[in-house]
Amino acid sequence: MTPTKQPQSCISVAMGKAVELLPPRALEIFVTTEGKNVPHLTIDFILDIKVQSDVRCWCHAKIKEILNGNGWCYTCCLKCARAVHPVEGISYCLACAEPADPVSQRFIIVVSVDDTTGNTSLTLFNKEAEQLAGVPLANILQEDGDMSKIPAAVNNIIRKVCVFQIKVTPHNTSHGCEKFTVIRVMEEPATEASKVGAHTDVEASKLGAHREAEASKTNAHTTTGREVQAAGNLNKSMKIA
Repeated sequence: MTPTKQPQSCISVAMGKAVELLPPRALEIFVTTEGKNVPHLTIDFILDIKVQSDVRCWCHAKIKEILNGNGWCYTCCLKCARAVHPVEGISYCLACAEPADPVSQRFIIVVSVDDTTGNTSLTLFNKEAEQLAGVPLANILQEDGDMSKIPAAVNNIIRKVCVFQIKVTPHNTSHGCEKFTVIRVMEEPATEASKVGAHTDVEASKLGAHREAEASKTNAHTTTGREVQAAGNLNKSMKIA
């Protein structure tokens, strides 16, 4: 079932009398979660909807910044990938209700994104974060074990334009909690038009420089010829005198 948008305008006059308009109802959409009928929605629409169960939608947006309030990676249980907690000197998984040994690290990157209609925050977990960063987390930690600062590979995802498939839950919409979980991500490549445009600009610059050089040579040649001719005329005048 496709989403239904609220009307943008209402009739304010009925039977020749002004009527008091009621505030618009919160939007509700019902979308299958099988990925076959996932709608493309703008950020302002996503922030206005109300859902009764988890749904998915696509969102085309640009990453503006990384929100590092909760860090960019976490230590997790290998069985369930949930975060572990230190209890009496050991790593304990509350989900599995047992000590987690061994443990691993996974990406968790919260980003601020925007489109032409608004901005929101999304959460990128391991697979999707690594896809955008282009570097496995293990490699980053091996090169720089300082987990308190955002590494360059993670910072490089800023300004990327992507199509995100996100999960919208009742918790998101009823509690105003954004940080929508990203399920899939496709980075938008540079368009052929921009490549052609950049190539054309470079070629035009080269051509302009070449023409300026040729014009400079021509002017120099013309000036030299005039100077030689003037010198010859002077010599003739001196002989006649």
